[in-house]
Amino acid sequence: YESVLFMAEIADYRSSLAFVRECTDDALRALFFQRLAVDIARLHGHGLIHKDGHFDNIGWVGQQSLIWIDNDIRHAPRRSRLRAGFRHMQRMLQRTARNAVDAREWRYFNDCLRGELARWPNARTLIDEV
Repeated sequence: YESVLFMAEIADYRSSLAFVRECTDDALRALFFQRLAVDIARLHGHGLIHKDGHFDNIGWVGQQSLIWIDNDIRHAPRRSRLRAGFRHMQRMLQRTARNAVDAREWRYFNDCLRGELARWPNARTLIDEV
C-alpha cells in the first residue's frame, strides 16, 4: 500500500476525544454520534477497516464535520476480516472514551450505527455485532 501525507492547518479542529470529554451540550453530542455512525457505516460498507480508529484519531471540525487522521485503512479481503476489523474499532472507541460516554449515549450511537449499516449491502452483516 502507499501512504500520502497532506498537511494544512484546519481552523476550528478539535479532537473528538476532547469533544466527548468536555462537551455538555446533549444535542451537539447526539449530532456528533450520528455523524460518527454515518462515517463508520460508509467505511465498512465499502469493505474497508480502519486499523487505528479511535476517538483520538477522529477530528470534529466546526461541530459539523469529522476528519479521520492516522488513516491506517485496509481493504478487508473476506467478510471475517471486515467483521474482526469492525469489532476492533468498536473496542478502541470504547477504550479511548472511557467514562466520557455514558451508557445512554452508547445505546444511541449503536442505534444510529445499526440504521446506517443497514443502508450498505456489504455492511448489513455487521449489524448483529453492534
